[in-house]
Amino acid sequence: MKLIPFSYFTYAGPNDFVVFSRAGREKSSGRGLAGFLLLGTSVVVVPLGVKIVNWSVVERSQDGQRIRVSGEMVVVNTEAMLEYFDFSVYPDNGIYRNDPTAQVEDQVRIAVRAPIRAQLAGMTVADISSNLANISSALDRELAAEDSELMKHLKQHAIKVQSISVQFAEPEDEDLSEALGATEREALLAAMDDAVADRRLRAAEKDREVRKYEEETTLELVKDEAERIQQEGENVLARAKADADAMVEQLKPFADMDASALLAHALMKAADRGLRSVSIDPGLMAAIKGAAKEDV
Repeated sequence: MKLIPFSYFTYAGPNDFVVFSRAGREKSSGRGLAGFLLLGTSVVVVPLGVKIVNWSVVERSQDGQRIRVSGEMVVVNTEAMLEYFDFSVYPDNGIYRNDPTAQVEDQVRIAVRAPIRAQLAGMTVADISSNLANISSALDRELAAEDSELMKHLKQHAIKVQSISVQFAEPEDEDLSEALGATEREALLAAMDDAVADRRLRAAEKDREVRKYEEETTLELVKDEAERIQQEGENVLARAKADADAMVEQLKPFADMDASALLAHALMKAADRGLRSVSIDPGLMAAIKGAAKEDV
């Protein structure tokens, strides 16, 4: 008997896109995929969904100082990124062979470098504290323009972006950074806080819009349900009235008949429908006697 070596892969989360391949051919794929793997099977795992990518670039200011600008970019990982980044993992433990996060960070850093360079070229080192918002605004404009160099580069690598922010900008030279003075540093921090607060305000406004839409939708559903229930009630009442009217019409021919005739008619109808014998119990006997008395 020949033993075939295999392993069992179960390291993907429910929101991870997994691909099993052998000899360069895809064998199976799907979210949260797990299964037995033959020797030589390769595995890639793309963690789908929203991720935060940190970036940092160093460019020169107008007066020749090296300025480090750092921030965050919120991206959405998709299956399309498999074509541009190495998401392969070791099948026996699920650990990435090459950190895909670092690969994405490299491309984000390349994308943001040009607009940041253009902004710093018009600032002196002393201007940074009062112009941090300008750097952030420049990146926002690049992000909003589909044909900007930043967006072109990101699209070329299947990187979908939700937002970008600047966290800080400061000289690389520590002595120069200290020489800027406490006042300028406070202004820099204040500008950073304002930028963060502005982003949070925009996020809160969007959240309010979403909640308002959800509330309005819920209200409409409640109204629709109330109207449906009301209509159903009206339909039930209409059917009940129709049934009652029909019953009245059916009984009209018997309105002027005496009791004995009604009883005889009922027995004849029963006989027509297959009645072969009648058991006269006390109740039926009482009805016959009552009918006889009414006819007297």
